[in-house]
Amino acid sequence: MALSSRAGQVSDLAPLAGLAALQGLSIEGTQVSDLAPLAGLTALRGLDLDGTQVSDLAPLAGLTALQRLDLEGTQVSDLAPLAGLTALHYVGVESEARRATLARTLGKRGEIVQVVIKAIN
Repeated sequence: MALSSRAGQVSDLAPLAGLAALQGLSIEGTQVSDLAPLAGLTALRGLDLDGTQVSDLAPLAGLTALQRLDLEGTQVSDLAPLAGLTALHYVGVESEARRATLARTLGKRGEIVQVVIKAIN
């Protein structure tokens, strides 16, 4: 099951907290800032946070099935919560500086991660 809300008025993910089978979520361009309700969604494999108000990835640290994460245009500065996500193989970021930080963070596990730099207009 996957859900998408693009550039809408969504700001609270609490109603999603019980969707344990959710595998994909796109909240691109929404007002969401708190990812805590996603902490228990262990089946989540894809998450698009492009253009959101998100700044803290700590709630994602236990999402070991997560394979794809888009972070362009977010307020995230600490990428350390991603270090233990061994299934993660794609991360979208918008700058070379963030790509370098991500490579240092994820490089510790010795696996190849595709990091894509996208231009934000």
